[in-house]
Amino acid sequence: MMQKMIAVEQIKAGRALLDWNQGDLARHSSLSKAAINKLERRIVTPRVESLRKIQHAMEVSGVEFIAGPGVRLRSDMFQVRIK
Repeated sequence: MMQKMIAVEQIKAGRALLDWNQGDLARHSSLSKAAINKLERRIVTPRVESLRKIQHAMEVSGVEFIAGPGVRLRSDMFQVRIK
């Protein structure tokens, strides 16, 4: 089954959850800030590989992509562990 690609709304919401600006997302996804900006403003149609890089960067940082389209932080992001 083919995985649905993430939406621009999810990218913006994920950045908000992580408190990232476009430059932060660019650094974490190995894309240029200009590419992120154009993608979010819908000036360009993103390549599948670019969306995969963005999704991976956000997932590694704790964002879950959910139906809707939506996003949320993983529940384990807020667990405090006492040794």
